[in-house]
Amino acid sequence: MESYINVIGNGQKIVEVAAEPTGVINEETLRRAFLLEADVVIGLFRNDSRSHTPNWYRGVISFLLETDQGCCVSVMAKRAALTCAHCLDDNVSIGDNVEVKPCKGSILKNFPNGQTSTTLKVAYINKHDDFVFLLSKIDLCDDPPFPTDATFGENYVLIGLSAQDRQYTRMENLRIKMVDGPLCVKKGVISSKVMDKYNKHMGDSGMKKGDSGGGLYTLHGDFIGIAVEFNTKVKEGISMCHFNPVTYMLTKIQDEGYAWSDLNNFEENDYPRKKEFRPAEGRGH
Repeated sequence: MESYINVIGNGQKIVEVAAEPTGVINEETLRRAFLLEADVVIGLFRNDSRSHTPNWYRGVISFLLETDQGCCVSVMAKRAALTCAHCLDDNVSIGDNVEVKPCKGSILKNFPNGQTSTTLKVAYINKHDDFVFLLSKIDLCDDPPFPTDATFGENYVLIGLSAQDRQYTRMENLRIKMVDGPLCVKKGVISSKVMDKYNKHMGDSGMKKGDSGGGLYTLHGDFIGIAVEFNTKVKEGISMCHFNPVTYMLTKIQDEGYAWSDLNNFEENDYPRKKEFRPAEGRGH
């Protein structure tokens, strides 16, 4: 006897999908039921128990910003973002400004207050781990991504800008027009159980020049980290992505005095400020 499970799609469309005797829905069956192409990322949520980011294509792609030089900047909170240290100028220092805007190809065309670009301030630089923490005076998003640990064997998507070095043509008013390539979405599996000696995890999505600083997200839309570097084993045909886990970066950022709560709730038109830690009474300075 065949069994079926009602599945609710992103557009609230309810489809009766055939399930295996164990209650598992085959991915191929799910794609056929919703007429999804092979490159469309999917995920299932029991009893509508969704993540903090409801629609991955809205709450993930919209978290990717770019600098004037086309470098990736990933939103980590309403008033904060991350990028790689090697993506910025070698002489960048604390207090410097970085201009950012929604990346090309994003559904996000402006920030919540209507601005199409904004200025971020460099608040912390960690060259050893290759990341930079940036602060914003305005909200960069309505609903920030939820940070989560990198879990061995978990599927993820990497959102980057490595496709922008390619050009595509399209017909427009009977003329061929050259347009910028779209942002790049890659899918992979977390391949490391623990961080390496450089405090990085590894995934098998691969990456290219232009993806550094791009965010990695679970298929539920939770924030895992930012891509840093890649290595390719030509003989085996394997391309690996090394990334900074967001939970590790958060510990470094909090050690600097920036409370996670303040990065999502702060005064209008002002940067979040670090908290001054005072030694407890009775202890030596």
